[in-house]
Amino acid sequence: MFKIVSADEAVQCIRDGDTIAVNSFLSLANPEALHAAVHRRFTATGHPRELSMFCAAGFGGWDESRFADPYIAAGAVKEIVAGHYASMPAAIRMALAGEIEAYNLPLGVLSHAVRAAASGQEGLLSEVGLNIFADPRIGRPGMNDRSNRKLVELVEVSGREYLYYKTPKVDVAFIKGTTVDPNGNVSFEKEYLTVDALSLAQATKANGGTVIVQVDRVSHQFQRPRSVIVPGILVDAVVVVSEEEASFLPYYPTMSGDVHVPPTHMDYFMAQLPSARKNAASGDESPDIIGERAARELKPEQVVNIGIGIPEFAGKWASRLGILKDIVTTVEAGGVGACLRRAWRSARPSART
Repeated sequence: MFKIVSADEAVQCIRDGDTIAVNSFLSLANPEALHAAVHRRFTATGHPRELSMFCAAGFGGWDESRFADPYIAAGAVKEIVAGHYASMPAAIRMALAGEIEAYNLPLGVLSHAVRAAASGQEGLLSEVGLNIFADPRIGRPGMNDRSNRKLVELVEVSGREYLYYKTPKVDVAFIKGTTVDPNGNVSFEKEYLTVDALSLAQATKANGGTVIVQVDRVSHQFQRPRSVIVPGILVDAVVVVSEEEASFLPYYPTMSGDVHVPPTHMDYFMAQLPSARKNAASGDESPDIIGERAARELKPEQVVNIGIGIPEFAGKWASRLGILKDIVTTVEAGGVGACLRRAWRSARPSART
């Protein structure tokens, strides 16, 4: 049965040497209050230490004073396995200095590895990573000389080559949701993405671990089953941190889907984001040049995946060039713009297939 506790109480369950898996995509869906509590506990007691951190994407915010970076920098972490490091300045610095073990593997593979762990599998077969750095014949996922754990093996099945990735053994899961109901069911209505929340909770419980969920609010109404992302039967502890108390990103209803941005208004929407204002202030025009060039390659009815960073400018220029309304956009973090496809086909009956 789940309990509602403070962040400081929740992290008392973490032991020295545990593996903490974070369900986040960089700063998005990242339970900042849980990270802060770990840092407070480590600063006060020196524990938990020798921690391993796992995240399919990354779990930083480009700020060494936020999320996990403070306790990484303080020495609480011995090892990180992640698909993205650029958002974690302390982790990068310590990895390059050889002060921690650091492993980098393809984001998608790590996401699938969480699902495999949820079903009790010891490993995952994938062709992703063959003939690049993850392939043992080419390189290794370790980012420095001390990172020598064998996380990937080359195998052959029915005459085809695969990479065999070991699945994570998660002791504690950190998850960010929006609302918890009386049964402990967690919904994500104000989150920008769900990442691997359900699979991670299942993988943690399959390993006998503890699932901690940070939410914005408690509801006395029971959730509709289809609204539940993490069922209460998988939740051990809930930490309630209201939006007023939280220090992380402000809420943008356009990013959660509460407000739909028409394709013709994308410039206005982009201008509201801190990252866009930062890019504009830098005076660097190269992302815009690349974004426009990429957008001119797009064709009607294409399904287009947009990644983080410079690829975002392709979306902006697709709006400016009038192409955005004619394509279906998906994003690296998992969102699918199906509403655009429906709107496009409704407006152009002759294009239906």
